[in-house]
Amino acid sequence: MPIDQVIVASKGLQSLGAAAKPASKLTKVALDKFIVSFTDCFKNSTNYAKDECSKIKNIIYRKESANLIDKYVSVNFLNADQVISDKTVADHFFQRNRILISGSAGFGKTMFVKWATLRLIEKTENLRIYPFYLELRYLTEAECAQAFEKTLYDRLAPRKGKPNFEQFMIALNNGLFAFTFDAIDEINPGFRSTAVNQIQRFLADFPLCPVLMSSRPDDSLESIPLFEVYQTLPMTKEQVIDVIKKLDYIEDVKEKLINHLNNGLFEAQEDFLVSPLLATIMLLTFDNSASIPAKASLFYKEAFETLYYRHDSHKGAFKRGHHAGLPIDEFERIFSHFCYQTLKSASLEFSYSELLGHFRESVKFCEISVNPELVLLDTIESASLLIKDGAKYGFAHRSFQEYFCAKFIINYRGPDPWKLIDNLAVLFMGSNVLRMLFEMNSDFVESEWVLRRSQEWLGKVDRLNLNTKSGFSKFFKATFRSLGYNPSGNIGNFGMLSGLDGCNWMATLGDIYPDRRFARRVFGAKLTPFSEIEHILKSREIYSKHFEGFKSEIDQERLARGDYYFEAPDVDEAGTDWLLFSGLPDVFVDIRDDVRKTVKQIEQRKRRLQKIIEA
Repeated sequence: MPIDQVIVASKGLQSLGAAAKPASKLTKVALDKFIVSFTDCFKNSTNYAKDECSKIKNIIYRKESANLIDKYVSVNFLNADQVISDKTVADHFFQRNRILISGSAGFGKTMFVKWATLRLIEKTENLRIYPFYLELRYLTEAECAQAFEKTLYDRLAPRKGKPNFEQFMIALNNGLFAFTFDAIDEINPGFRSTAVNQIQRFLADFPLCPVLMSSRPDDSLESIPLFEVYQTLPMTKEQVIDVIKKLDYIEDVKEKLINHLNNGLFEAQEDFLVSPLLATIMLLTFDNSASIPAKASLFYKEAFETLYYRHDSHKGAFKRGHHAGLPIDEFERIFSHFCYQTLKSASLEFSYSELLGHFRESVKFCEISVNPELVLLDTIESASLLIKDGAKYGFAHRSFQEYFCAKFIINYRGPDPWKLIDNLAVLFMGSNVLRMLFEMNSDFVESEWVLRRSQEWLGKVDRLNLNTKSGFSKFFKATFRSLGYNPSGNIGNFGMLSGLDGCNWMATLGDIYPDRRFARRVFGAKLTPFSEIEHILKSREIYSKHFEGFKSEIDQERLARGDYYFEAPDVDEAGTDWLLFSGLPDVFVDIRDDVRKTVKQIEQRKRRLQKIIEA
C-alpha cells in the first residue's frame, strides 16, 4: 500500500465522529504500527544522512567540498588493550551496539563517523533500519533541556511529509534507527551536562537502537557503562603517507614530503605526526619551510604563517593578495581576540553578520585602523582560517581557535591576566588551550593561575582530617557537588561546583602534569561495594539511616540495564557517615597530595628564579 494512500486512510479514520472515538483511537495506533512496519516512511532520514556525510571541507578544500569516500583514510582504535580496525568498529556498531569514539582534535573522528554512516547506508539499503546523523555541536539549550527523543524528532528532516511523533516512537522502540552523533564535547558547556544526562537516559530507554558517538577524551563520558569506548590511535607512517597522497595538492611537493617521511622524518617527528589534520597542515608547512616543529604551539604558529602567505595549491608560487593589507602580527592580534571571545562564549558557527560584528569588536579592542570587513575577508579567503559551509561559517578546525585563544592570553598586558584563564577554565577539559599556554610560557600559567587556584583550594582543605565526618564533609563540599557511585564500588562521574571551585579547575591540570590526576583520581578508583559497607556497619554496630535510605532509592530496573549512576547523598556530616567506610577518604588524600606537590614545585621554581634575578 503506497504511503500516500496510507496517510489518506489515516486522515479518514481520524475524521470519524465522537461516537466512534474509542474505535478510531485503537485504529490509529494500529495504523501507525502498520505505516512504520510496512512503508518506507523514514526514508528521508537516510537521504539526509547521505547528503550530510558524503562531502567534506577543510583547509585544502575551502571553496568546493570534496568527496569523503575518495579522501577517507583507514584509522585504528584501541579497545581493552587491543588494536581494532575502523571496519571492525563499524561492523560492531551495525550489530546494534553503543560505541563512543574518543580522540583528540584532528584525529579524524568526524571523518570516521561520516564514513561509518555511509557504510551503514550501503549495507542497509534493502533492510528496515534508518541511519540518523546529527552534529550535536549545534543543539540549542532548549533542545538539550527536553527529552532527547523529542529533539531527535524535531531534527528529523525534512519537516514536510514527516511521520508523526507516535510513529517515530514506534520506530525507536523497535530499533529501526541507527544513530551517529558527532562531537558531543562541542555542545555549549553551559548546558552540556544537561544534554549528556538526556542522552544517557535515551540510551537506557531505547536499548534496541545502535548508537555511534564521537567526543574528545572525557572521563565522565567514557565511564558511562552503556558505551563501549574506542580510543583513536596515532596514525602509522603508512596512514600519514596515504593521507598526503589523497590530498589535492602539488604532486611534486607531496612526493618530496613522502620521500622525507620514508627517510627518517616520520621517526624523528612521530610524536607529533599523529592525525589527519596534522598531516594536512604538515604538507602546507613543509611546502613553505621544509621543516616540522617539535612543539604543537610552534607547529600552529608556522602553519598560520604558511596559510597567511600561502600560495594556491594548483598554481605554484602564485601568492594570493590580502584585502586588508595588514602585517601578519596585526592580523594575528585581531584574530586572536576574536578566537578568545568566541571560545569564551563556546561559539563555533556564525552567520556572516555575526562574524562581522565580532570582527568589529576585535578591531576596536586592538585599536588598529582597518576596515573590519576586509580583515574578515582575509580570514576566509586569504588565510582559510574560517570556512563557509552553506549559509554558515565555522573554523577550518577547532584547534586553530584554541591556538589563537592561547596566543591572546599569553600576549595580554592588561590587569589580572589570570582572569582570562579563569574565563575558559571549565572549557579546558579535552581542549588544547591549557596545553598550548603551558608550552608557550609555563611560568606564566603556573604563577598566575595554577598557584593561585591551588592555594585558594588548599586554604579550605589543607588541615582537614578526612577520616572524620566533619573533615570529610568539608572536603567534599569544597571539591565536588556530587559523585556517581554504584553498588559495585565504581565511580562513574562527578558533578562540578558552580564557578571555579574544586574539581572545575583541577580536572584540567592533567593536561600539563601527566604524572598527576588531581580530581580525576576518582575515576578508576575501586571503592568498597555496598554489600561490604553494610557488613562493616553491622559488624561495628553502626546504624546508618542515610546508607539505608541511599540503597532504597536505587532503581533496580535501571541497575539491571547498567545505567547505574547515583549521586551521593547530601554532603553534610550526617549524610556522609557511611562514606567514611567506602575508601573515598583515601582517594581524597591522594587528590590533596597532588595539589600540595604542585604548589611545592611551583614555589621552589619561583625561589630559584628570584635568586637568579637578585644575584
